[in-house]
Amino acid sequence: MINLIIKDGLGNQMFQYAFARLLAEKHRQHGEHEGIWIITQFINSRQDEGNDVRRMSLQHFVLADDVAVMPEQEQERAMRRFKWRTLWTSGIKELIKWRLLRRYESTDALATRRGKHGIYYPYGPYTDHPITLSKCNEKFVFGFFQSIQNVAPIRDILLKELKVKTEPSEANRSMLESIASKNAVCLHIRRGDFLNPRWKNLQICDFDYYSKAIDIVLERVEKPVFFVFSNSHEDLEWIAENYRFPQKYPGTDQPVEINYVDLDNPDYEELRLMTACKHFIISNSTFSWWAAWLSENKDKVVCAPERWNLEYDDDYKIYDPSWIKVQR
Repeated sequence: MINLIIKDGLGNQMFQYAFARLLAEKHRQHGEHEGIWIITQFINSRQDEGNDVRRMSLQHFVLADDVAVMPEQEQERAMRRFKWRTLWTSGIKELIKWRLLRRYESTDALATRRGKHGIYYPYGPYTDHPITLSKCNEKFVFGFFQSIQNVAPIRDILLKELKVKTEPSEANRSMLESIASKNAVCLHIRRGDFLNPRWKNLQICDFDYYSKAIDIVLERVEKPVFFVFSNSHEDLEWIAENYRFPQKYPGTDQPVEINYVDLDNPDYEELRLMTACKHFIISNSTFSWWAAWLSENKDKVVCAPERWNLEYDDDYKIYDPSWIKVQR
């Protein structure tokens, strides 16, 4: 059994689920079945000050048949087993670096050592270490796993399982119809908790980035209609007041159509709307990353900021190779 300890927002939860499914699929290829228990204790008990409140949203997706949430009375004991086994498999040198010197170095050697004992816990967000299959009955997945190499091998599986199953509200159903009827471009401007100084390394994508990305879309897409998504009503109001989007399509007198999606949606409803678009201008947010990646439009244009996270030199691993990197 694979115990998946989820944390943070929906985009991160989806990367975590994807890695657990990749691990299960690798076991299946060796003739072994591994179901997935989802552990919610960490996300329910750890909320970062100044950030949006995080709750599990994976239950709104199809997922695999053998995925379930672990009963609450079992979760605390499972978390203790995870912590002790992580410490035991790390080794003395690693424990000194990790617990005393606060140096977090994800290496293939550490991943292999832990993986043999069923611990899949990389420190960095963009790691894609070779996966070591464990003979342990109980395995633990905890981390971010934000590399294209952790999702691309099972794309067909994820396209089926990461579909929202919860019925849309009437307002969202109407918006889905509007998006489907147009050459829709998802324009995601992440604000909200990205304004927290703690995340200054991520850098909010500014208007210069969006202006360049819009020009690319206007060059490549015929009469695109832009659907603007952000964190809240207040953020959308700020964007409408401060961003100066193109007024007319190039070479015409026809006004560019821009729609602000302001439905006070839960995260999964918003993601469904975003994924329904045909083209994408995303921020450096895993939430809009998944919207673009899950789109099945074979001719989609996806613009993404050229740097995802200035704190990490390997942030390039998150990009799909077909996406257009736009300077910021």
